[in-house]
Amino acid sequence: MALWPAYMMVAGVLALAGLAKLRSPKTAAKTLAGMGLPGPAGAARALGAGELALAGACIAAPGRAPALLLATAYLAFAPAVLRLRAARAGGGCGCFGEASAPAGLWHFGLNACAAAVALAAVASPPPGWAAASEHPGELAVAVLGVAAAVALAKLAFTAFPAAWGAYASTPRTGAAR
Repeated sequence: MALWPAYMMVAGVLALAGLAKLRSPKTAAKTLAGMGLPGPAGAARALGAGELALAGACIAAPGRAPALLLATAYLAFAPAVLRLRAARAGGGCGCFGEASAPAGLWHFGLNACAAAVALAAVASPPPGWAAASEHPGELAVAVLGVAAAVALAKLAFTAFPAAWGAYASTPRTGAAR
């Protein structure tokens, strides 16, 4: 049960990203085109639908096969972020629709961590819903925690890079007293 929240959070982030691309594919379409891939809005929506379907499968029936597909997705996203970063620094990644941030090393690291969680789930799959529901109180707390973690992870992908950039570029005067 220890891996269950992390696995569900990683799948939930993918679901949120897929929903964002379905709702607002413009940034993802630009990202795909910037990487030399087919970039019409339909391609971005298809990517979003695939992400949503994969996340749904991972959430509905945790197991080795869905975890392997989830790990594969994040392992593909990580170098894609580096490629995008090299191709056009400062451009939005397109991961979360219009809320996307520029591709950077932080984003790469988050994708690598998500891949590591999914790979851990391949080695030791989290329990399914039947096993998790044997303890309804714990399950309710875990579901709430996962929902909060998904929301925070989205902020880590989208808002943190800009906030950190603003902080890092703020001139500091005088010493703290």
